[in-house]
Parts: sequence; structure tokens; C-alpha cells
Amino acid sequence: MVAAGIGASVAYLAFLEFANRDSWIHCPIRALTGHKCPGCGLQTALFDLMHGDVAGAFASNQLLFIAPLFIGAGFWAQKKNNRKLQLVVGALTAVVVVLFVLWRNGWLPH
Repeated sequence: MVAAGIGASVAYLAFLEFANRDSWIHCPIRALTGHKCPGCGLQTALFDLMHGDVAGAFASNQLLFIAPLFIGAGFWAQKKNNRKLQLVVGALTAVVVVLFVLWRNGWLPH
């Protein structure tokens, strides 16, 4: 399942290599509200990473760089089979995502 997701992501990014940015998927949340969601800029960040532009990727979506830590913590908590630890990791992840959305939309000081 994970391999299929990674394969689909690589295929999509390869498509983006040949498509212009106007054909990229646009965020429906941003289109409706005018505010950036946690995933806004993710396509650009992944595209930049494919081209070795780490600074550009970081500028597009900083959450991309810390998400693997939370994913790893989630897998670790599940492997430990500790319900309290799973809840703590889930709650911490939710808090970080909410704070990130508030910060990137200018509702928290930069």
C-alpha cells in the first residue's frame, strides 16, 4: 500500500515536470477561504526538492520537513502498542498543525 502511494506520487511529480504550473492542482480551501491550509505549497515544495532546491522547498511548505518526525513517532507509538503514547503523539501532531496554519496565515507573530 505504501509502495503504491509512493509510486503514484513519483508518477505525479514526473507529470509535473512536464506540465506548466497553471495545470497543477489548486487548493480548494484556499480558493474558498483565501487562507492557506497545511498542505498549501506542498506541490511546489516537492517539485523544488526534486530539483535539489531545499531552500525553495522550505519556503513553500515548512511542514513537509517536520512531518516525517510525526509520522515516525506515530508508527513508533503504534508499535509500542501504548494507547496513551498514541494519544499524546496524535494530540501533539494536531497542535503543531494548528499552530502552523495560524502562523502561516499571519494570525501568530512571525
